[in-house]
Amino acid sequence: MNPFDILEIRVGASADEIKASYHRLAKMWHPDRFTGPQKEEAESRFRDISEAFNVLKDPERRGWAEEEFKNAHSGSSPQASQPGNTNPGLNPLERTPDDWYQEALKAFQNLDTERALGLVQFAIRQDPNQADYHLFQAKVLETKGSDRRSIIKCFEAALNLQPKNVETMLRLAEHFQALGMQARATALIQRAREISPNHKMLKRMGVASGPSHEEKGKSMDIKGLGDLGQQAKTLFNKILRRG
Repeated sequence: MNPFDILEIRVGASADEIKASYHRLAKMWHPDRFTGPQKEEAESRFRDISEAFNVLKDPERRGWAEEEFKNAHSGSSPQASQPGNTNPGLNPLERTPDDWYQEALKAFQNLDTERALGLVQFAIRQDPNQADYHLFQAKVLETKGSDRRSIIKCFEAALNLQPKNVETMLRLAEHFQALGMQARATALIQRAREISPNHKMLKRMGVASGPSHEEKGKSMDIKGLGDLGQQAKTLFNKILRRG
Protein backbone atom coordinates (compact mmCIF):
# COMPACT_ATOMS: atom_id res chain seq x y z
CA MET A 1 0.00 0.00 0.00
CA ASN A 2 1.38 3.39 -1.01
CA PRO A 3 -0.19 5.94 1.36
CA PHE A 4 0.83 8.85 -0.85
CA ASP A 5 -1.06 7.46 -3.84
CA ILE A 6 -4.07 6.55 -1.70
CA LEU A 7 -4.35 10.08 -0.30
CA GLU A 8 -3.52 11.54 -3.73
CA ILE A 9 -0.63 13.66 -2.44
CA ARG A 10 3.05 14.08 -3.21
CA VAL A 11 5.75 12.50 -1.04
CA GLY A 12 6.80 15.83 0.47
CA ALA A 13 3.28 16.99 1.33
CA SER A 14 2.83 19.06 4.51
CA ALA A 15 0.83 17.92 7.53
CA ASP A 16 -2.00 20.29 6.58
CA GLU A 17 -2.07 18.93 3.03
CA ILE A 18 -2.23 15.37 4.35
CA LYS A 19 -5.07 16.21 6.73
CA ALA A 20 -7.06 18.12 4.10
CA SER A 21 -6.74 15.30 1.58
CA TYR A 22 -7.74 12.73 4.19
CA HIS A 23 -10.91 14.63 5.18
CA ARG A 24 -11.89 15.14 1.54
CA LEU A 25 -11.47 11.47 0.61
CA ALA A 26 -12.93 10.10 3.85
CA LYS A 27 -16.08 12.13 3.28
CA MET A 28 -16.25 11.01 -0.34
CA TRP A 29 -15.88 7.30 0.47
CA HIS A 30 -17.61 7.00 3.84
CA PRO A 31 -19.56 3.67 3.80
CA ASP A 32 -22.74 5.28 5.11
CA ARG A 33 -23.14 7.03 1.76
CA PHE A 34 -23.40 3.77 -0.16
CA THR A 35 -25.62 0.69 -0.36
CA GLY A 36 -25.42 -2.75 -1.96
CA PRO A 37 -22.24 -3.85 -3.77
CA GLN A 38 -20.94 -0.28 -3.83
CA LYS A 39 -20.88 -0.25 -0.03
CA GLU A 40 -18.23 -3.00 0.02
CA GLU A 41 -16.00 -1.01 -2.32
CA ALA A 42 -16.54 2.11 -0.21
CA GLU A 43 -15.62 0.21 2.96
CA SER A 44 -12.41 -1.00 1.34
CA ARG A 45 -11.54 2.52 0.11
CA PHE A 46 -12.36 4.09 3.47
CA ARG A 47 -10.22 1.53 5.28
CA ASP A 48 -7.25 2.22 2.99
CA ILE A 49 -7.72 5.98 3.35
CA SER A 50 -7.83 5.72 7.15
CA GLU A 51 -4.75 3.50 7.25
CA ALA A 52 -2.83 5.77 4.89
CA PHE A 53 -3.64 8.74 7.13
CA ASN A 54 -2.56 6.79 10.23
CA VAL A 55 0.77 6.06 8.56
CA LEU A 56 1.50 9.58 7.37
CA LYS A 57 0.48 11.42 10.52
CA ASP A 58 3.04 9.43 12.50
CA PRO A 59 6.60 10.75 11.82
CA GLU A 60 8.26 7.37 12.25
CA ARG A 61 5.81 5.47 10.06
CA ARG A 62 5.86 8.26 7.50
CA GLY A 63 9.63 7.94 7.32
CA TRP A 64 9.27 4.23 6.71
CA ALA A 65 6.67 4.89 3.98
CA GLU A 66 8.95 7.42 2.27
CA GLU A 67 11.81 4.93 2.42
CA GLU A 68 9.57 2.25 0.95
CA PHE A 69 8.56 4.62 -1.84
CA LYS A 70 12.21 5.34 -2.69
CA ASN A 71 13.18 1.68 -2.56
CA ALA A 72 10.23 0.73 -4.75
CA HIS A 73 11.67 2.96 -7.45
CA SER A 74 15.25 1.80 -6.91
CA GLY A 75 14.35 -1.89 -6.81
CA SER A 76 15.77 -2.59 -3.32
CA SER A 77 13.84 -4.15 -0.44
CA PRO A 78 12.38 -1.65 2.03
CA GLN A 79 12.09 -4.32 4.69
CA ALA A 80 15.75 -5.21 4.49
CA SER A 81 16.75 -1.56 4.92
CA GLN A 82 14.28 -0.84 7.70
CA PRO A 83 16.23 -0.08 10.94
CA GLY A 84 15.39 -2.43 13.78
CA ASN A 85 13.27 -4.72 11.61
CA THR A 86 13.97 -8.10 13.18
CA ASN A 87 11.15 -9.84 11.32
CA PRO A 88 11.46 -9.16 7.57
CA GLY A 89 8.33 -11.23 6.86
CA LEU A 90 6.10 -8.94 8.94
CA ASN A 91 4.47 -5.98 7.24
CA PRO A 92 4.29 -3.18 9.84
CA LEU A 93 1.27 -1.71 8.02
CA GLU A 94 -0.90 -4.77 8.71
CA ARG A 95 -3.67 -4.14 11.22
CA THR A 96 -5.59 -6.37 13.61
CA PRO A 97 -9.25 -5.77 14.55
CA ASP A 98 -8.09 -4.38 17.89
CA ASP A 99 -5.77 -1.95 16.07
CA TRP A 100 -8.77 -0.58 14.22
CA TYR A 101 -10.75 -0.42 17.46
CA GLN A 102 -8.00 1.46 19.28
CA GLU A 103 -7.75 3.93 16.39
CA ALA A 104 -11.52 4.37 16.59
CA LEU A 105 -11.25 5.20 20.29
CA LYS A 106 -8.58 7.82 19.56
CA ALA A 107 -10.65 9.35 16.77
CA PHE A 108 -13.64 9.57 19.10
CA GLN A 109 -11.53 11.28 21.77
CA ASN A 110 -10.51 13.79 19.11
CA LEU A 111 -14.22 14.40 18.35
CA ASP A 112 -13.92 12.86 14.88
CA THR A 113 -17.08 10.75 15.11
CA GLU A 114 -17.27 9.99 11.39
CA ARG A 115 -13.81 8.46 11.38
CA ALA A 116 -14.46 6.66 14.67
CA LEU A 117 -17.59 5.08 13.22
CA GLY A 118 -15.85 3.94 10.05
CA LEU A 119 -12.94 2.44 11.96
CA VAL A 120 -15.03 0.52 14.49
CA GLN A 121 -17.18 -0.83 11.66
CA PHE A 122 -14.04 -2.30 10.11
CA ALA A 123 -13.06 -3.79 13.46
CA ILE A 124 -16.50 -5.42 13.75
CA ARG A 125 -16.34 -6.72 10.20
CA GLN A 126 -13.03 -8.46 10.94
CA ASP A 127 -14.09 -9.73 14.38
CA PRO A 128 -17.83 -9.51 15.12
CA ASN A 129 -17.51 -11.44 18.39
CA GLN A 130 -16.23 -8.58 20.55
CA ALA A 131 -19.00 -7.01 22.63
CA ASP A 132 -16.89 -3.91 23.30
CA TYR A 133 -16.78 -3.13 19.58
CA HIS A 134 -20.58 -3.19 19.31
CA LEU A 135 -21.02 -1.13 22.48
CA PHE A 136 -18.59 1.47 21.21
CA GLN A 137 -20.39 1.64 17.88
CA ALA A 138 -23.61 2.26 19.81
CA LYS A 139 -21.89 5.06 21.73
CA VAL A 140 -20.70 6.72 18.53
CA LEU A 141 -24.16 6.45 16.97
CA GLU A 142 -25.72 7.94 20.11
CA THR A 143 -23.27 10.85 19.92
CA LYS A 144 -24.14 11.41 16.28
CA GLY A 145 -27.86 11.31 17.06
CA SER A 146 -28.40 8.39 14.69
CA ASP A 147 -31.60 6.40 14.29
CA ARG A 148 -32.46 4.50 17.48
CA ARG A 149 -33.07 1.27 15.62
CA SER A 150 -29.46 1.25 14.44
CA ILE A 151 -28.33 1.83 18.01
CA ILE A 152 -30.59 -0.95 19.26
CA LYS A 153 -29.00 -3.41 16.83
CA CYS A 154 -25.60 -2.62 18.32
CA PHE A 155 -26.80 -3.21 21.89
CA GLU A 156 -28.57 -6.42 20.88
CA ALA A 157 -25.39 -7.73 19.25
CA ALA A 158 -23.41 -6.91 22.41
CA LEU A 159 -26.03 -8.52 24.65
CA ASN A 160 -25.97 -11.70 22.58
CA LEU A 161 -22.26 -11.91 23.29
CA GLN A 162 -22.61 -10.98 26.99
CA PRO A 163 -26.11 -12.14 28.05
CA LYS A 164 -25.65 -11.13 31.71
CA ASN A 165 -24.31 -7.63 31.16
CA VAL A 166 -26.78 -5.61 33.24
CA GLU A 167 -25.69 -2.20 31.98
CA THR A 168 -26.18 -3.28 28.37
CA MET A 169 -29.65 -4.61 29.23
CA LEU A 170 -30.69 -1.35 30.83
CA ARG A 171 -29.26 0.88 28.12
CA LEU A 172 -31.10 -1.21 25.56
CA ALA A 173 -34.26 -0.95 27.69
CA GLU A 174 -33.98 2.85 27.65
CA HIS A 175 -33.98 2.86 23.85
CA PHE A 176 -36.95 0.49 23.74
CA GLN A 177 -38.80 2.84 26.10
CA ALA A 178 -38.00 5.81 23.87
CA LEU A 179 -39.57 3.96 20.93
CA GLY A 180 -42.65 3.04 22.96
CA MET A 181 -41.70 -0.65 23.06
CA GLN A 182 -42.59 -0.93 26.73
CA ALA A 183 -43.06 -4.71 26.89
CA ARG A 184 -39.54 -5.39 25.66
CA ALA A 185 -38.12 -2.70 27.94
CA THR A 186 -39.92 -4.15 30.97
CA ALA A 187 -38.65 -7.65 30.22
CA LEU A 188 -35.06 -6.40 30.10
CA ILE A 189 -35.46 -4.39 33.30
CA GLN A 190 -36.87 -7.44 35.07
CA ARG A 191 -33.90 -9.56 33.92
CA ALA A 192 -31.51 -6.88 35.10
CA ARG A 193 -33.18 -6.71 38.55
CA GLU A 194 -32.89 -10.46 38.95
CA ILE A 195 -29.15 -10.31 38.25
CA SER A 196 -28.31 -7.08 40.06
CA PRO A 197 -31.28 -5.70 42.08
CA ASN A 198 -29.33 -2.69 43.39
CA HIS A 199 -27.66 -1.63 40.14
CA LYS A 200 -27.14 2.14 39.98
CA MET A 201 -28.86 2.41 36.59
CA LEU A 202 -32.09 1.00 38.04
CA LYS A 203 -32.23 3.90 40.46
CA ARG A 204 -31.50 6.38 37.69
CA MET A 205 -34.35 4.92 35.65
CA GLY A 206 -36.72 5.25 38.60
CA VAL A 207 -37.00 1.50 39.14
CA ALA A 208 -37.28 0.37 42.77
CA SER A 209 -34.29 -1.63 43.98
CA GLY A 210 -34.48 -4.85 45.97
CA PRO A 211 -36.42 -8.04 45.17
CA SER A 212 -39.12 -8.09 42.53
CA HIS A 213 -42.84 -8.50 43.27
CA GLU A 214 -42.57 -12.16 42.36
CA GLU A 215 -39.66 -12.65 44.76
CA LYS A 216 -41.58 -10.84 47.50
CA GLY A 217 -44.53 -13.13 46.90
CA LYS A 218 -42.35 -16.19 47.30
CA SER A 219 -40.91 -14.78 50.50
CA MET A 220 -44.40 -14.17 51.91
CA ASP A 221 -45.47 -17.70 50.99
CA ILE A 222 -42.49 -19.19 52.79
CA LYS A 223 -43.14 -17.06 55.86
CA GLY A 224 -46.79 -18.04 55.85
CA LEU A 225 -45.90 -21.72 55.75
CA GLY A 226 -43.59 -21.20 58.69
CA ASP A 227 -46.40 -19.62 60.75
CA LEU A 228 -48.76 -22.47 59.89
CA GLY A 229 -46.12 -24.99 60.91
CA GLN A 230 -45.67 -23.31 64.28
CA GLN A 231 -49.44 -23.23 64.85
CA ALA A 232 -49.74 -26.93 64.01
CA LYS A 233 -46.93 -27.76 66.44
CA THR A 234 -48.60 -25.80 69.26
CA LEU A 235 -51.95 -27.51 68.65
CA PHE A 236 -50.30 -30.94 68.62
CA ASN A 237 -48.63 -30.24 72.00
CA LYS A 238 -52.00 -29.20 73.49
CA ILE A 239 -53.59 -32.45 72.31
CA LEU A 240 -50.79 -34.49 73.89
CA ARG A 241 -51.17 -32.69 77.23
CA ARG A 242 -54.94 -33.29 77.24
CA GLY A 243 -54.41 -36.96 76.51
